[in-house]
Amino acid sequence: MFREDFESVMADQEQVDLLKQGADAWNSWRAKNTAIKIDFSSTNLNNVNLSDFNLNRANLSNSDLSGTDLIGADLSDSNLSCVNLSHANLIGANLSRANLIGANLSHTNLTDTDLSDSNLSGSDLMGANLSDSDLIGAYLSGADLRDSDLSGANLREVNLSDSDLSDSDLSDSDLSRANLSGSGLIGADLRDSDLIGAYLSGTDLIGADLSDSDLARSNFSDANLRGVDLSCSNLSNANLRDADLSNANLSNTNFSGANLSGANLSNANLLNSKLRNALLTRACIQDWKINAETDFAGVVCEYIYLKASQQERRPLTENFGLDEFAALVQTSLESIDLIFVDGIDWRAFLQSFQKLCSQFGDQAIGIQAIERKGEELIIRLEGSLAVDKSVIETTAKENYSRELQRMEASYKAQLQTQEDQLQHERQRNSQLLRIVEVMSEHTGP
Repeated sequence: MFREDFESVMADQEQVDLLKQGADAWNSWRAKNTAIKIDFSSTNLNNVNLSDFNLNRANLSNSDLSGTDLIGADLSDSNLSCVNLSHANLIGANLSRANLIGANLSHTNLTDTDLSDSNLSGSDLMGANLSDSDLIGAYLSGADLRDSDLSGANLREVNLSDSDLSDSDLSDSDLSRANLSGSGLIGADLRDSDLIGAYLSGTDLIGADLSDSDLARSNFSDANLRGVDLSCSNLSNANLRDADLSNANLSNTNFSGANLSGANLSNANLLNSKLRNALLTRACIQDWKINAETDFAGVVCEYIYLKASQQERRPLTENFGLDEFAALVQTSLESIDLIFVDGIDWRAFLQSFQKLCSQFGDQAIGIQAIERKGEELIIRLEGSLAVDKSVIETTAKENYSRELQRMEASYKAQLQTQEDQLQHERQRNSQLLRIVEVMSEHTGP
């Protein structure tokens, strides 16, 4: 029911009285008086039941509608700028083309709501439920959408530039051709979403889940994708120029025709990925994980960096010649680098390496080279293409660590034995000294 004590600062009293009579009376009056402007600006309507009310083209700017029930209400083309709709219920409401600039919609239920072509720039939608809502063509630049539920929402061609979508649920949503430049997507769930042609230049997606997503022709230039899960996604013809993909899961991902020039691929997992005709010039490939199933056919690469911060350029000067990049990849596939920073115990390494060879006896593992780079000692192992490099590397490190611990324990045991023997000898000498002293006491002139 309508509150009797609500404040109406600027509202027309006749309109206020009509609202109290319920949706049927109000909607009937609206149908007969289409030319009359509805003005409830700066009005307190919180916790009121306005379900199914026709508030099309109404002025509700700066009003308090917090906790209000607006299920199925028609608010299309209305002015809701700076309105307080926090914790309101707008399930199935029509807010198409509405002005919601600076509105407070935090923790509001907007499930299955029509927000197409609405202006929500600078609005507060933190914790709001927008699942299955229609936001096609909406303007959400600078909006706060942290922890919001946008699963299954239609966000096609939406402007979300500079918005905060951290920890939001965007799974199964349609973000095709959406503008997400400069937005924050840290920890966001984008699984199975459609981002075809989306613009995500400069976005922060640390820890986001983009697995199984369609990202064809999307723009991720300069984006922060560190540690992101992009496994089994489609990034064909995408722009990833200068993007940070370090530690990202890129396994089984399609990068065909993608621009990865200058991308940071250090520690990235590219097992079974497709990079056909991709551009890799200037990319950093430090410790990337590839295998024989990673497809490099037709890759365009003038030069790459083996270390971060554009260190260890290959080739050192000029550009790769014909098949030189392919040869470098082949060498990478056939070798495993074991890096020791704090020195090495050669006895422990020898024992652990012999154990490694016995564990993978059919893989013909050998030592290809030993080199020192500054404080690092690098032992490069070689093996057949059938070797799973990550498994070999992990096993080698575990073997060395266990052998080192075993030998250290043995050293400590030996030292303890020597200490025990020394202590025993000290006690024995002390006892002998006491015997001599006693004998001297009983031996007199």
